[in-house]
Amino acid sequence: MSDLKFRSSLWAFIWFTTAPNLWMFISVPFFVLWVDSFGNLKYSVTFVSALFITTLLAICIAIAVYYYYVFAITVKSQGILGYNWVGHYSFVPWDDIKTVEPYRFFCYKYLRVFFSNSTTPLWIPLFLENQKQFNQVIIERTDKTNSLHLALVNIDELFAKVPLHSKGKNKLKNEQKQQSNYKDNSLKLKLNSISPTRNNTPPWMEQDIFSTPLETNTYGYCTGKKLVTCSRPSLIENVKSDSKKLINLVWTPDTPHLVSPEEVSWLVDALYAREKTHFKQALRLDVINCLMWGGIFWMNWIDSNSMTANESTAIRQIMLFNLVAIAIIPALEHSWELYQCRLKTPQRLAQRSQENRYTAWMKNSHAPWTKFLTGCITLVAIVQV
Repeated sequence: MSDLKFRSSLWAFIWFTTAPNLWMFISVPFFVLWVDSFGNLKYSVTFVSALFITTLLAICIAIAVYYYYVFAITVKSQGILGYNWVGHYSFVPWDDIKTVEPYRFFCYKYLRVFFSNSTTPLWIPLFLENQKQFNQVIIERTDKTNSLHLALVNIDELFAKVPLHSKGKNKLKNEQKQQSNYKDNSLKLKLNSISPTRNNTPPWMEQDIFSTPLETNTYGYCTGKKLVTCSRPSLIENVKSDSKKLINLVWTPDTPHLVSPEEVSWLVDALYAREKTHFKQALRLDVINCLMWGGIFWMNWIDSNSMTANESTAIRQIMLFNLVAIAIIPALEHSWELYQCRLKTPQRLAQRSQENRYTAWMKNSHAPWTKFLTGCITLVAIVQV
């Protein structure tokens, strides 16, 4: 059997996502050169930013091409030749493979192959150019008891509950934590909530995704991250008077975990009363916005003699856009929602239940990368100002 070499297709992904932006940002410095008549380009923030981004994208493409040509997985008849996380190559015979663990870095999947006489595993990417052929060759050249053989045969099940940016060896710990109950005053999610389940059910729709009540055989509700215990009449009254819709999870003696209010049958009337109050208040605010922006638009329309025709047209367009986007469209949406409150259908309850569960799930999900990117965007905006 001949040796087969497989290369990663990551370079193509980076190339096709950065190449269009590269040419766009290359044109920015030349555009600044053309429009800047003072010649102070070395002090131009736009020029420096465009030059920096262009250089960064060029470096990304260079790294992608280097990654493609240098790093490859070679499958031989006696074993596999691969590299570890620092790029050091090692040849591993099939019989020396001890364990295989999954690893997911965002949307990219890897198999970490541990073998004898080494504590550093091989990293096998699962986004190769000929991934199906690679899997088939490995399965054909290994025994059915080989760890790599079993991993590729059951690859979907192996990654079913591996969180994003999490090692496979933590999978057992995650499952053990998922079986434990959180009984503190904050609403905590289970660790597998950030990964899709095997039956493609959204994580926020899992029955046991939320924590257990503070006490059994009691009633209560959750506002934000605070759990409040109360009686059944008090729960109904609190849900009914919650015009800001802060209560999105409740519990009863019949629910082992926190659930959305729509899942409790005797809270339906209180929920629809809350919906009506909420949309009536929103509609009042929309009417105020319509009057305010409509008045501003009308005053600008009748007082346009002090401006040129172009200035007057531009301001009218801005005022008209604000009137439609901020006042008229929300008013129409809230009016329709208020009309729909009369329809107490199971479909509407199911939709509201999904929305509330998703809201609670998002409030308690940790998103460090999102916060980091938001901070970077804010910092760039401050620097440009």
